[in-house]
Amino acid sequence: MNKIITFLVNRMQPLARFAMFLGTIAFISWLYPTSTQFKYQFEVGKPWIYEDLISPTDFPIYKTQDQINSEQEEIISQMHPFYKKDTTVEIKAERIAKSNLNRLLADTTLQLKLSDRDEILQNLAEVYHIGIVQLDALHTEFGLDDILFVLHNQTSYRRKVSEFYTLKSAFDEIIPPDISHRPQLIKVFENILVPNIQYDQSTTELQEKDNLSTIQLTEGGVQLGQKIIEKGAIVDKRTNRILESMKRSYGEQLGKNYDSRLVYLGYLIITALIMSLLWVYLKQFQPGVTSNTRKLVFVLLLISLFAYLTYYALSVNLPSIYLVPYCVIPIILRTFFGNRLAFFVSVIVLLLVLFITPYGKEFFFLHIGACLVSILANVNAYYWSRFFLASFYIFVAYAISYLGISLVQEGDFNSINYTEIGWFGINVILTLLAYPLIPIFEKLFGFVSDITLVELGDVNKPLLKELQLEAPGTFQHSVQVGNLAEAAANEIKVNPLLVKVASLYHDVGKVKNPLYYIENQNTDFNPHENLSYEESAEIIIDHVIAGIEMAKKNRLPDLLIDFIRTHHGTTRVEYFYRKYKEEHPDEEVDETKFKYPGPLPYSKETAIVMMADSVEASCKSLQNPSGDDISDLVDKVIKHKMDEGQFSNSDLTFKEIDQIKRVFKKMLKSIYHIRIAYPEKKK
Repeated sequence: MNKIITFLVNRMQPLARFAMFLGTIAFISWLYPTSTQFKYQFEVGKPWIYEDLISPTDFPIYKTQDQINSEQEEIISQMHPFYKKDTTVEIKAERIAKSNLNRLLADTTLQLKLSDRDEILQNLAEVYHIGIVQLDALHTEFGLDDILFVLHNQTSYRRKVSEFYTLKSAFDEIIPPDISHRPQLIKVFENILVPNIQYDQSTTELQEKDNLSTIQLTEGGVQLGQKIIEKGAIVDKRTNRILESMKRSYGEQLGKNYDSRLVYLGYLIITALIMSLLWVYLKQFQPGVTSNTRKLVFVLLLISLFAYLTYYALSVNLPSIYLVPYCVIPIILRTFFGNRLAFFVSVIVLLLVLFITPYGKEFFFLHIGACLVSILANVNAYYWSRFFLASFYIFVAYAISYLGISLVQEGDFNSINYTEIGWFGINVILTLLAYPLIPIFEKLFGFVSDITLVELGDVNKPLLKELQLEAPGTFQHSVQVGNLAEAAANEIKVNPLLVKVASLYHDVGKVKNPLYYIENQNTDFNPHENLSYEESAEIIIDHVIAGIEMAKKNRLPDLLIDFIRTHHGTTRVEYFYRKYKEEHPDEEVDETKFKYPGPLPYSKETAIVMMADSVEASCKSLQNPSGDDISDLVDKVIKHKMDEGQFSNSDLTFKEIDQIKRVFKKMLKSIYHIRIAYPEKKK
């Protein structure tokens, strides 16, 4: 069980990184258009940026929604509502009225005449035959001349509102004003008289639906081979309607045999292919990224972010796709990972977004050129002046590229859309946001930028200040090591600022016991005289462990701590090792007591600091050295390190080692050169 758990734990991180890669592929593929996609983007008042558009098929020109809405409103306004005649109301009212009138007729006190009763019942029948209308709340504003359709016995007829009775006019017609006992008769009919012409909503809505269905959705059409618009022409309202119709017809025709799941699968394959190129590149040339979860998350997050920004820019219909600041990608990645990864990821992102945007080679050319310029121009990003200068170069790259592409497409300066250059300016302003983002990403992901290195290289930092006060000799040694390492890094084109700052901290552990190191001894007393060789070696070796502890306590980045850890590699404390061996010639020496714990330098920068530290310390042992002495010493020290395999993990080439030695010799000769003796002044 323990073996299984150990196996799973060891495999968990690689599996998690691979899962993140797959998740990124799935997310970006989801951003692609999986519906029937019309490959052109257009807008009224904007120029047509593509080649001349020829109709590939016959298709109708659809009316706009405003046109359809207007026709619908006109049809609805001309429609007459349907009312139905309810005969059951008439029958019920006549029955109740006859019963009540017979009761009144029997009342001797009223002396109601039989002829009056018959007249009233006849009037009631005639009123209901014509109809008593009750207008619906929707028709309260109808006038007397408005038309109603009346349904009766499955037939309909037109009537004006004025042709029907209202309840008031019905009372006046049924009970004449000159009839006796009128108040009593009205009271009889108050609860009897009910409208028999009532609104028929269902029939009205059905008729309205039938009338609306007669609206034609199209007007005219486009024939196969007909030119729709020329390249560079402004899209007017008429052309926009034709293009929208073409887009709709394209979707309807494609939709017949269209499976969005297969389209998504196709995008998955394309995205996986592009992202696999990135994975192979990282594995071969940047293994530190694939083996570090934080770094991999950062790179994948940046790719996903800009893919989504492109998708969002198109979905909200930004004025220009050139507002998306793709140059932020190389600027940020160059700061943390160097030029090669910055350029490669920029290419990967632009390849991915090509499938999101409807634009082609011009889009790719403009942005890849600007990304290249941002990498080449963004030198020493810790200087604010370089920020703005790099942004200016990016703007110039955009403007010149756009001008060239426009001249190729238009062949005329007057036809160029100069508005886009203004959008490039806004793009560059947004690109400047990359610089304040750098310290944020540093804190979130634990990276180290040049800006942070400049801050840590301030000699007034607490740890360096303590080193100056407690171990001034070591501090001066560290400064000289930094100068040597910086010059060597410049020579072989690696990060000079990193090695210089790392050199200042590499021996900071000597603060713990400064007098045990010869550069800090100001008297003839040497505390090692009272110690055994093993104890002396242990104290010397301990400055690496102490330095790591102090660096962590002062929250130095892991990148600088690695220099403290590796600047001696797995070498021996040679002086005490040889002394011990001289005194114990017949004894087998336990070398582990005299060896630094390592690890070996793992990069060119850490190897440079090891070399600079060794040659600078060794040169101080020379008495009145000549140029040849210094040259021989440098060769000897570095050869000894190479023989011990100290640079086997650093990727340094023999050519680069020769370049480093040449720089060291030149600088050390200028530091330790012999001055001429000036003659004394005669008294």
